[in-house]
Amino acid sequence: MVDYVFISHGHSDHAGGLKHFVKINDKAKIIVSPDALKGKFYSKRQGLHSITTEWPEIPSERLLTIEHSESVGDDILILAHIPHIHPMPEGNQHLFVEKADGSYVNDDFRHELALYTDGLLFTGCAHNGLENILAACPFPVNTVVGGFHLLDNHESEDKLSELACRLAEACPRTQFYTSHCTGDAVFAVLHRVMGDKIHAFSCGINIKDNVS
Repeated sequence: MVDYVFISHGHSDHAGGLKHFVKINDKAKIIVSPDALKGKFYSKRQGLHSITTEWPEIPSERLLTIEHSESVGDDILILAHIPHIHPMPEGNQHLFVEKADGSYVNDDFRHELALYTDGLLFTGCAHNGLENILAACPFPVNTVVGGFHLLDNHESEDKLSELACRLAEACPRTQFYTSHCTGDAVFAVLHRVMGDKIHAFSCGINIKDNVS
């Protein structure tokens, strides 16, 4: 049974399947930022093109719009409007929001949410930066799961090594699992520094079986 659907941000590759989901499930509540629902998002990688989600009709009683960090139910914390204390991923330079006058500005990712429950922090794509999301979480994090938006050929090896060192030092007991939007070359650099603290995951993996 699905109780909630968590939409991390407004890009179509993360929410495009929602229109199909709501046709087969008429009960699960949809967690999303209002900025994701109303935003018009674009990428300039390989030419300017829209990556805005085509949102289906969602009954108001099923829609949980999160403007500020708050708890959902008894054991889920949604993090919103994450402060940018640490560096943002270099890959964000290709991503834009369309303003009302038709101009484009760099996306500040105020529409991105993160989710915490029972020691697990889900980052979505971590457009806001993995360190910023960790800093915004007020509870101990045992496991981090999600994309890190560290694209191959964008971050320098030195910066990646420094990031890996900071993560290993700041989160000595945390296990990191990443896949989507973390490049293979990036993962190799992170793994050289972090060792068995970082893992690549794919569909079907049981993370609990891999956490000591």
